[in-house]
Amino acid sequence: MGRIRTFVAVDLEDPQIAAKIGEVQRGIEATDNEVKSVELENLHITLKFLGSVDEALVPEIARALEGPDVAPFRARLFGVGAFPSVSRPRVIWVGVEEGREELIRLMRWVDSRLRRLGFPREDREPHPHLTIARVKWLRDRESLKRVLSSLLSTDFGEIEVREIRLKKSTLTPKGPIYETLASIPLRAEGD
Repeated sequence: MGRIRTFVAVDLEDPQIAAKIGEVQRGIEATDNEVKSVELENLHITLKFLGSVDEALVPEIARALEGPDVAPFRARLFGVGAFPSVSRPRVIWVGVEEGREELIRLMRWVDSRLRRLGFPREDREPHPHLTIARVKWLRDRESLKRVLSSLLSTDFGEIEVREIRLKKSTLTPKGPIYETLASIPLRAEGD
């Protein structure tokens, strides 16, 4: 067995929200900048990026993620922003409003469970978000800044978070291909 790139995520499975995000991506792409949008079927909220791992470890990682200490919840996807900032965008994202605290708790839980397997602790403060595009080359900063500023209060709708997924990422010239290696349900109410 070889090594594979992996991460833990909540997938976006709502086609209506994905369609709204697609409209936003087209607006961003229409600016005179080199932007690579995330494929709609690849949209997700990353809980933890594991990087390159030995494929033989996948079952052990999946077991470590069993029984998340968070009940299913709803999360509202709201607003568009950028890392490191709207004035210097490299990564463009959709934020999380309601459900943010639950996602942060889930991120910390995943981090602590995987530290037991030797994965490094996440040093940055959790910032739940859904990456929708990456800026490859900024030709017209002002046009992109205007578009992003106009999207600050966009309400994309609510998603239901019922499970987390261990994902494999295969990089290709056309973009990454994601495959679900394990789906782990959140604990049922009252458990």
